[in-house]
Amino acid sequence: MGPRISLNNTPNVHNKPPIFNLSDHLLSSPEISLLSKGLSFVITEKPDFFRLQSELRRFFRTLRLKAYFLDKPYVGTPSFTNLRLPSTFTPSTGSIPSELVTFEKVVIRDVLALQNTHIFTPYNITLEERHALNELKENHNVVIKPADKGGGIVLQNTENYQAEITSQLNEATNYTRLRADPQASLRKKIYDVTFNAKEKGFLSKLEFDFLNRPGPRTPVLYTLPKIHKRLTNPPGRPILSGCGSILEPLGQYIDYFIKDMVPLQETYVRDSTYMVNLVEGMPFSETNQLLVTMDIQSLYTSIPQLDSIGAIKKVLDARPQPSPVPTSFIIELLTIALTENYLKHTDAFYQQRSGTSMGAVFAPSLANIYVDSDRKSVGVGKECRL
Repeated sequence: MGPRISLNNTPNVHNKPPIFNLSDHLLSSPEISLLSKGLSFVITEKPDFFRLQSELRRFFRTLRLKAYFLDKPYVGTPSFTNLRLPSTFTPSTGSIPSELVTFEKVVIRDVLALQNTHIFTPYNITLEERHALNELKENHNVVIKPADKGGGIVLQNTENYQAEITSQLNEATNYTRLRADPQASLRKKIYDVTFNAKEKGFLSKLEFDFLNRPGPRTPVLYTLPKIHKRLTNPPGRPILSGCGSILEPLGQYIDYFIKDMVPLQETYVRDSTYMVNLVEGMPFSETNQLLVTMDIQSLYTSIPQLDSIGAIKKVLDARPQPSPVPTSFIIELLTIALTENYLKHTDAFYQQRSGTSMGAVFAPSLANIYVDSDRKSVGVGKECRL
């Protein structure tokens, strides 16, 4: 069955996203109407008082912390970064102003009174759209994702979506299938490296605990369909969801040191406005000059890992100000983050052999620094902005 595209036919009206139905599922009118609201549309629900009380406790804790530390000087463990695990400290009732305690009691009283009151919550979708939502959620034969570019919504057969991921994972140059979950051995490796750094004095206890975060989740891979390439079996942009994973703290720590190196690169371009101003200031002549653009295919997954490590080491060694954290330690963590990066798909584990994953905190900084380094290695002048 051929693709059914732009079913709402109004991609530019009321900011409705175009719908690209590449699946065998025939969308009903309520389903089209629902999807046309966008994947970030928030549906109203009945008040959840349990959740409300939980949010209030977080709000009260924030107020207590501000009141408790208002006139107290900061006294903490010396750290070279601001990275640490979230604090669980909550000031006691006796250590905060009585006015704040009274405020908390009044708010809780009013919320409890609301629980016993009938509250009419108007729905922002129709009954037919609510039924459509439940039917789409229960349809496991269809995957709904945002398009990689253009802001569209794409429906694909689950079989085709999974086949694209499997095809990418079977690329031997990019991924290797593992025999088992590598998390335990990886956790020990990170612990040994960071414990040694803490003993040598260039990693604080707070940073050590941050890098050895308890209870990490397993990274999973998903793709965003590149319908701008083609509509029939479009390729997918691989995104590794590593939030809360064992390597996420390492990525944040590494990026803390290398992100400030990016603007120092000769070919650095901050944003579109920066590029426009740059071009306007160039002395163009009428002959022998061409303005061209280029794109690097699958940049993040194509970066040679050893070469990128070398590029990062070079810019860290050239830091304008001496750092108490040695380059060797940052490079050791970067090597782990790149060469030990893994993911789970269905019931199998894979290790990434080439490049870095889209989704890694340090990936944009790494890519910028590597591309500038690679430009220099092939003799391209700094007039080439990357």
